[in-house]
Amino acid sequence: KKKKKKKGKMNREGAPHGADLADESQAGATEKKTELDELESTIREVKALYNEANVPVVPDAVAVAGAAAGADHLLVVEKRHLNPETEIRNMFGKGAAREATARRTHGRGGMPYRKTVLAAPKDTWPRFTKMGLQMRRDDDAECPGFLFVHSKEYQRVQMRFLAAVQTLDPAQISHLLEAYPSHIDSLLQLSEVMRMNGDSQTAADFVERALFCFEQAFHPAINFATGECRLKYVSYPNRGFFLALFRHVVNVGNRGCWRTAFELSKLLLALAPDEDPLAATLMIDYYAVRSGQFAWLMRLAQEWEDDHKLSWLPNMAYSIAFARRGLALDEATADPAASEAGLQEADELLTRAIVRFPTLVPLLANKCGATLRPDVLSHKLFALPRVTPGTSEGCVRLLEVVYVERASTLWKPPAVLDWLQTNALAAAGLADQEDSCVTEAADRRRTHYRGIPRNILRHVFVSEFPETNALIPADPEMGAVLAHDPYPPKGHRTEYDELAAEMSSQAGHGVGALEMFLRSLIPGFETAVEQLAAQRQRQQRRGGGGAQAAAQGGGAATNIQQWLGQMTEEMGVDNLLQALLAEGQDDGNPDAPVPDDFDID
Repeated sequence: KKKKKKKGKMNREGAPHGADLADESQAGATEKKTELDELESTIREVKALYNEANVPVVPDAVAVAGAAAGADHLLVVEKRHLNPETEIRNMFGKGAAREATARRTHGRGGMPYRKTVLAAPKDTWPRFTKMGLQMRRDDDAECPGFLFVHSKEYQRVQMRFLAAVQTLDPAQISHLLEAYPSHIDSLLQLSEVMRMNGDSQTAADFVERALFCFEQAFHPAINFATGECRLKYVSYPNRGFFLALFRHVVNVGNRGCWRTAFELSKLLLALAPDEDPLAATLMIDYYAVRSGQFAWLMRLAQEWEDDHKLSWLPNMAYSIAFARRGLALDEATADPAASEAGLQEADELLTRAIVRFPTLVPLLANKCGATLRPDVLSHKLFALPRVTPGTSEGCVRLLEVVYVERASTLWKPPAVLDWLQTNALAAAGLADQEDSCVTEAADRRRTHYRGIPRNILRHVFVSEFPETNALIPADPEMGAVLAHDPYPPKGHRTEYDELAAEMSSQAGHGVGALEMFLRSLIPGFETAVEQLAAQRQRQQRRGGGGAQAAAQGGGAATNIQQWLGQMTEEMGVDNLLQALLAEGQDDGNPDAPVPDDFDID
């Protein structure tokens, strides 16, 4: 009993109770407090370091209200708003989401996919296979920069794609995509074909597949949601990501998922905010207004005005006034006085926008099917003269038409049209008074819009507004505009330009170029040549060609260019290519099937 009683005074670890336990408990508390003090001190040091470096700290890459000033903060992307199906469910309930959005998280055969945020895989898609698209860091970039790169295998498939594009036959690209379901440019090219044929759902699906393939190649360290990761458009493999993202923004916006389109637009702009290769600033304001992000747009206008002169873009000038009005109306119940002041400021902003871009008023009215007041319609400030593409007036008209085609629905409500006409009369009054702001705006329109930058040309081309076609000046040096690479950066050659130049500069001219083209096109090219040469030898021997024919056949096998020249004359290019494709299949890459009806005409 004594032993049991004594044992009962021991705790589970055998430590004695009483004074010793109190002392140990106090010592443990002191030690724990010391650790907490050290942790707090470390946190303060890290915060001080970030403040000194002026680096934003945003939890989970989510923009929060009251974030510190800085352009990068405006481009932080909220990942939870990147899924359009989530937005549809939030608006209309789970039953409204389309049935075709069943997702899978694991690939066939047990291979897991990398987690994605831009496009989740669907069960209707073919099995994803890696084919040489990779991403690495860009050591030359000031911010965290990354580059997509093509492996040798991917380059070979890309050369086949470029050859298929030259045929102007979508079936050739379709066959190539069947063989290589993860080829980016084939997906984007066929997406355009489907869109032109009226199949918008399949077109959007191809774009999502392209984005999914890009995400599978992402570098482990990349996090686009921070708004600080950069991609250079001048790098050819990067361009497909810009184009796929732009088209995804448009597709999502067409479904009425305004917040998703807005977040994707921020991501597109954040990839290259200074260069803005696809002129995302021409549409991000529309999606900001549509999604009710009025405060964000006002902050962008304030913080980017000095460097980007946003108020001198027609879309931004009108959208900023629209956003200020939206903020004022939202404040009407909570603070009527502030709301009244906000509405007055919105009037001033819209009057300023109309003074700078007066012809937008009749363009908007015509698009909305509205009739302007006689005193507005007859005023010389709102006359719509004919413009010549490429001139200053033509460039301004192009920017105005892009905005009207995209955002005219914002101005259709009668109250909004009345607001537009009221401030149009105010702008006309300033013109009658010959106010300096009117003459300065006219001078600026004549001098600051000379020529259309390539990023705006790309934006117009990918947006595909038919009304803009007559406003694009002809450029004989440009040649055909390609859907997979519209208006490439001027003066920059890609690796595929180098391959094409290498083809054309080979000895033997036409034969050398054909040889280089076939080398890039056909797996196991040299093996196929030798097999066909041996087959030709046997045929000649059976036909009685004798030793001389055999010697000619053997010489052709050792001299590819001579053999190609001879066989091209005898068989023709088409038949020769078909034969090489058939022979090259067995000894080349077994995972590289070739369409039976592939043609290089």
